[in-house]
Parts: sequence; structure tokens; C-alpha cells
Amino acid sequence: MINKILYLLISIIICSCVQDLPLLTESDNMDLNNENIDWFYDMNNQDLFIQIDINQIGLEDISHIYIKLSNVDGDFYEIFDDGQDGDIVSGNGLYSILYNDIIESDYILDIRLDFEGSNTFNEYQYEINFNAPSIINDSFYPVIPIQHILNDNEVTFFNMILAINDSDGQSDIEFVKFYIKKVSFFNATFINGVCDYSFVEENEYIWDPTWEMDYIGINENEEFVYNSQIPMNPIQSNTTCGGFGTVQFKFEVQDSKGFKDVFELEDLVEICPGVCE
Repeated sequence: MINKILYLLISIIICSCVQDLPLLTESDNMDLNNENIDWFYDMNNQDLFIQIDINQIGLEDISHIYIKLSNVDGDFYEIFDDGQDGDIVSGNGLYSILYNDIIESDYILDIRLDFEGSNTFNEYQYEINFNAPSIINDSFYPVIPIQHILNDNEVTFFNMILAINDSDGQSDIEFVKFYIKKVSFFNATFINGVCDYSFVEENEYIWDPTWEMDYIGINENEEFVYNSQIPMNPIQSNTTCGGFGTVQFKFEVQDSKGFKDVFELEDLVEICPGVCE
């Protein structure tokens, strides 16, 4: 548990994803802001780590901190800076909590600060938005031909187009990858001027570091459009020959926070040595 919490703490330094909503009860000198709250989500373990920094306000001015996470907590409950229950270091002004079994969704974090030596308190709301990217699958996207005919002598290009939705903007997208699975395929090897073929049936997708799609612009729905053109060798030229058969594609998008979406194309794609049947 200690190692996991330390890992989460390091990660939130890189990824701070909080947007504040209007202040419910204002105070001129006791305001929280975006820099006072960090959070990180561990997708593998479904753990949500939240940290509230009150050093800017002052440790001596706060007597109690209560929080409530929408769709998780029924009511406010107190959290402590005591090095327990998800808090990492005792007495450092950073109040931390670790939620387990949190699904990817949007949450409202309610925070109540009770002031020392008085009956006054301030309440704040912060919006935790996962904003995971998604691959569009509708009547238009993705644009992927289900057949491709190899040329007799020239390299041809298999063209694929995806649309990605990400409310954090295109700059938040780290990569868009594609994977290929050779379902029933003949690999081709050029040996002494002759094409030698070997039959392949793969159960797993393969990926190459060059198989990332390029951003080409934004469409009318404000979705981010990505393109890839895969060079396909001719059936047989003077220097090379091309494989043929049926393949299947899978796509993956990931943003800077590590959230991802995966889409597997149901249709098989046929690479044909001449006219497809």
C-alpha cells in the first residue's frame, strides 16, 4: 500500500486535472484554488487519490476539513493530516485520501473548511473530470476499406481515417495507434527473383513503433481526425513482392493523463493479389 501511495503522489506532480466551480461561501483570505488540489487515477487498480493543500491558507487557521465525493459518499466526513487512511505524511499541510474501486466517470468534490477559534466555515466545490478520449464509431467513422487490391508492379497505399473526441483538446492526445492481426494470410518473401509464400494464422494483434496515426485536422463536429496510409508492396516487382489474405485492425488512443479508448474493427479486411472475390 505504501509503494502504491508513493507512486500516486509522484504521478500527480505530472498530472493535475482539477477545475474549480463557483465558490459557495466566499472568504477574502481563505480561498482554495486550482493549485491547492491534485488528483490522480490509477486505471489498473481503479484507485482515486485526492490531495488538498492548505499551506497557503495556513495550518493554524483550519481546525477541521470535511469532504464528500459525489456518487460515492452519502455525507461529509472528516479527513486528517495524520499519515493514515491514504494520507502520506503527517503534519505537512497536505490532506490526502485514497478511494478504492472508483469507476471512470466525472465527480464533484465538496470540501468544507472549519476555521480555528470560530463557528465559521467555507464550502467549496471542485469538478473532477476524467475526460477520457474516445474513438468515434458512427455511420461515417472510421473510414476503412474492407478490400484492397495490390498493384502488379507499383506500391499502393491502404488509407485509414479515424475521428477522436477529447474535450481536453487535441494537444492532450498522446498517440493514436493501430494494431494488425493476420487472420488468414500469406506472408511473402522475395528470394532470388521469386516470391516465396508462407501461410500465417495469428490469434493476437501485433504492433510496430511506426504504426501511429497522424493528426490531419478537425471536422465539423469538432472531432480530431487522424489518418494513416500503409504502403502495400506490389504482387511482384523486380525487387519485392506483397503478401495477401485477410487481416483485422484494432485502434488505441491515449491522452496525457493515461486514459485510453480501444476500438476493434469487426469487419475483416481483405488484401487481394489482383481482383478480390
